[in-house]
Amino acid sequence: MKRFIDLESIVIPEGRQRKEFDENANQDLIASIQSVGLLQAPVLEFDGECYVLRAGERRVRAIQDIYALGGSFSYDGEPVIEGLVPHTLWTELTELQRLEIEVDENNCRVPFTWQEKAKATEKLTRLRMMQADNKGAPQPTVADIALEVRGSDRGSAHNLTRNELILAKHLHKPEIAAAKTTKEAMNILKKEEQADYHKRLGEIAGKTYSVADHICVQADSEEWTREQPEGLFDVICTDPPYGIGADGFGEADDSRARAHEYEDSAETLQAIMKWFPVAAYRLAKPQAHLYLFCDIDWFPEWKAQLVSAGWEVFRTPIIWNRPTGFRTPWINKGPQRKYETIVYAVKGDKPVNMIAPDCFTLQSCGEGLGYSAAKPWEVYAELLRRSVKPGDAVADLFCGSGPIFRAATELKCLATGVEKTALGYGISLAQLNKLQPAK
Repeated sequence: MKRFIDLESIVIPEGRQRKEFDENANQDLIASIQSVGLLQAPVLEFDGECYVLRAGERRVRAIQDIYALGGSFSYDGEPVIEGLVPHTLWTELTELQRLEIEVDENNCRVPFTWQEKAKATEKLTRLRMMQADNKGAPQPTVADIALEVRGSDRGSAHNLTRNELILAKHLHKPEIAAAKTTKEAMNILKKEEQADYHKRLGEIAGKTYSVADHICVQADSEEWTREQPEGLFDVICTDPPYGIGADGFGEADDSRARAHEYEDSAETLQAIMKWFPVAAYRLAKPQAHLYLFCDIDWFPEWKAQLVSAGWEVFRTPIIWNRPTGFRTPWINKGPQRKYETIVYAVKGDKPVNMIAPDCFTLQSCGEGLGYSAAKPWEVYAELLRRSVKPGDAVADLFCGSGPIFRAATELKCLATGVEKTALGYGISLAQLNKLQPAK
């Protein structure tokens, strides 16, 4: 159904009016409307008293100029009566159609302020998410949006897109909305969040820190992460399955294979890779670090998946040299595995506490806990001390025997560990019971 309204009766809200309009762009739009007709009617909403413009401000202004110059145009193949404007009612559109119209309008508009660009990027992201839901397709990543908006999913294009999505949620704050640049706004937000964090930490922890503040959960990590709010952790240090069939490896001093407490197949790891990078990015604070143990064969894939989710990944792994390691992938042929590889990734611009080497040696390779994949707490502490301050929140979403808890206690951090297996969960609880409040 075609609807027309008197041009003069359309109200353009003061808050949505653009301050500057490029004259060349306006002339191109006028020529296009007169040549091929109006392709998309402006969108109006009746607020009980008048019809308010929701989308199509440049089109309305172009039509005003056409009429002022004595011109005419057509809509849907038919001439439009002078003084009238075809329109679509906002209330008749689905949420998806509304977003599609707004995003399409944004793509045709002249360059935005950074505030307008942040809003537009956030709207585009919501649109793509809804479209993905309708198709049953995977949700778009920051990299996907950066590629669509800026033609690149890497480096500064990725970082700027990520910052816009973050800032779009905070534009209601006057001090952020008033910032002159995206960088300035992010600096304001960082200071604000740091102040809020320290305030909350003081309220939660009181005047003393205690290991009782650690949290240990027996749950499937994927399901658990879905239920958590975003921005919980300063550092995620975690040890997921390696995807190398380690449940069939043996020891050099004992040729019998010793089963892991979990399946370590490639399929298991690939399933984790589908959800973990995005979930970890969401759970991490705007400024955060990630340390992830992995097999060297899977490092390139982990790196690609993490980058796609928004993480900035160091190009090569951190190497843990473990001279006392006895793990032997080829039971009767050797060699012994004497090292572990660790992915290091950054969210935001979080600095480290020290410039530590990308290769370190620790003699300990387990505590005889009865958990075959156990990592020593010392290696967790070595990684965490590079990134944490007392009171920071850290997490291990595949905590196994719970080395995160002793390491966090030593560094006066608050740890959350999630473990699916009953054995690993029980050992983690036992380790927690041994810990004494930090002094």
